Amino acid sequence: MIAGRRVVPSGWSRRTWGRRLPHLAVGALGESGYDHYGYSTLWWTVAAHRPAVTGLGVHGQYLFVDPVADVVIVKCSAWPALDDERRDRETVTALRRVAEDLG
Repeated sequence: MIAGRRVVPSGWSRRTWGRRLPHLAVGALGESGYDHYGYSTLWWTVAAHRPAVTGLGVHGQYLFVDPVADVVIVKCSAWPALDDERRDRETVTALRRVAEDLG
């Protein structure tokens, strides 16, 4: 909401969190993605037990959103590779823990 006006449809917001849709849940992507992600409405879902999502960029860029903790975290990186599963898993774990500590 901005100034009391909805800027995206409520259904889109509900789908973004993906927690009630089994095919969007964390770990449900199969061979198409890492097992610590789900995916919905252009966001990667990252926590099965609470709504949290991240937007990803190349070389370790993250925009992490946890509405329960009322936290948004931006991480700028310069990884040597476009993508790195080990670094990605470590980063998602760290971002979740920071948000949980703050919330």
